[in-house]
Amino acid sequence: MTGSTLGQFRILEKLGEGGMGVVYKAEDTRLKRLVALKFLSAERNSGPAWRSRFLREAQSAAALNHPNICTIHEVNEEHGFLCMELLDGVSLKDKIAQRPLPLDAAIDIAVQVARGLDAAHEKGITHRDIKPANIMLTGSGQVKITDFGLAQWEDSAPLTKSGLAAGTPAYMAPEQLTGRPSDRRADLYSFGVVLYEMISGRLPALAEQEPLTALRTGVPRELDRIVARAMAKDPAERYQHAADLCVDLTRLKTAVQPFRLLRRRIAWAAAGAAMAASGAGLYLWRTASKPTQLTGGGIPSKVPAANEAYERAIFLLRPQFELSRGRQLLERAIVLDPKFSEARALYALTHFLMIESGASNDSAWLYKGEQEALQVLSSDPENSRAHSTLAACYSYLGRKELAFSAARRAEKAGGRHVFLPRLYAMEGDYDRAVAILRGQLDKEPLFFPARVTLGNVLRQMGDHEGALRELEKTLDQDPRLPGGLLYSALAHMNAGRLTESRKMLDRLRPEDRPKYDARLVLALQLALEGDRAAALRELDLDVLKYAELVSFTSWAAEVYAVAGEKQKALDWLDRAVRLGDNRAEWFERDSLLANIRNEPGFREIVAAIRRRRPAASF
Repeated sequence: MTGSTLGQFRILEKLGEGGMGVVYKAEDTRLKRLVALKFLSAERNSGPAWRSRFLREAQSAAALNHPNICTIHEVNEEHGFLCMELLDGVSLKDKIAQRPLPLDAAIDIAVQVARGLDAAHEKGITHRDIKPANIMLTGSGQVKITDFGLAQWEDSAPLTKSGLAAGTPAYMAPEQLTGRPSDRRADLYSFGVVLYEMISGRLPALAEQEPLTALRTGVPRELDRIVARAMAKDPAERYQHAADLCVDLTRLKTAVQPFRLLRRRIAWAAAGAAMAASGAGLYLWRTASKPTQLTGGGIPSKVPAANEAYERAIFLLRPQFELSRGRQLLERAIVLDPKFSEARALYALTHFLMIESGASNDSAWLYKGEQEALQVLSSDPENSRAHSTLAACYSYLGRKELAFSAARRAEKAGGRHVFLPRLYAMEGDYDRAVAILRGQLDKEPLFFPARVTLGNVLRQMGDHEGALRELEKTLDQDPRLPGGLLYSALAHMNAGRLTESRKMLDRLRPEDRPKYDARLVLALQLALEGDRAAALRELDLDVLKYAELVSFTSWAAEVYAVAGEKQKALDWLDRAVRLGDNRAEWFERDSLLANIRNEPGFREIVAAIRRRRPAASF
């Protein structure tokens, strides 16, 4: 097989072999990328049941798009293979075989698996074969769930005959072992077995598993509680949703990383928690009913249900960016406790995110976000997220002095925010912006908003390759992250690589393509490809209304410049500068503005920036 060619795929080497078939590394010669091809074995390929299972894997995984689930690119029924993303790493099975994992590493893996399972379950898909062999760990620390060959939709008929078990016995829930109907809670049982094995280095006993605290020193009692609940024999006593399990694991992850907590100056209250006197200095877990710290910091509500809604919102907004569901949970938290400042501060930020994500072009969202943030600060004047939200809203509204003031207050209050470096970049102070962003990423390499911002700043500095390297790291976390794809497309456009920029835009999720920021970048692509009429059609009144926000105003100027509409390009560039965009060096460097660079109006705009910039003091 190695060295042969199947359509656009050139087989490079054999990667491994399993029960269903064999996996090869291959080159996609059409899209110029490395992929993995999974072939159904010859004996399996002849059986309709196995072919059905093979197709089921493709259909299940293709219905999902999540950074913790292996991406299926296509299925080839003629030759019997799946084309999947190539994962550079090892299986969790191989990792566990060496020795039990460090506590913090095991919990980090568990959090990512829980996120992937939640995404699958929200689509109505149960994996049914969660085990270490079906969990891959990439070199960048990303966790990927693989092998959806036994997956089942909630509204579909079972793949196996009634009374037959589907899965791997050592990891199967009791209802699976006996052939009884099972649902997503069976995945959570299997997940509990995997977590037990990661920590202890062995599988739990079938009758009554020994507590992890008895098998290994330094294990928090809370971890025993989480595992026991996940592995409850009665499905009704287990976690009912992967999101709930992820919330508990995320809190636990914070508790077992004391040195990181100290660096971030997070102080844990004494009630329900104490520092061990040993050299390891591990924190003991506090009771779940009275949390002393919310995920990411902040004072919790006195209403447990409000804290739960908040934590679930954090889970949805951070790794998955499910804005609508996150906002609903935050609204519930605020109804339960109107004085819950952390929930209201995050809710205020989601108003800005409605604009930032391209979901809306209505600037009223920014004013609503401002009002919510000011309400938080009236009772909690040092709330970092509320100050950050004000900085974001003010920057998009062109109120620069207020934006800088709020961004500095946010930085002083602590937390992680990207708005101060973005403001410096808008002033053309790229060195200061890069220094802040690299400092943030040194502390937290997976903080993707800082990574996307750094990539865009490097692009404006003319370092296209450096920009693409940073943006590619965000796409390792989520291959369809809109910001990573759009700014990668722009970097390729600036470098004159239109084929590559088109590939980036083609990778956008269907639901992200109609958003206003994506349409602006698509208009640029069309104009550069010579389809002037299609490019200008994209700039309808709704898109132009979105472009009136300062961060996107120069994008409209670029589209008109490439399309040969010089006066409109100058008008939009002038509008950008009047809103506070002072990037004179970028405008002179930007290849997409080349058509207007020799126009007198362009020179006047750049000169005006340089005249007023030395007088500005932010």
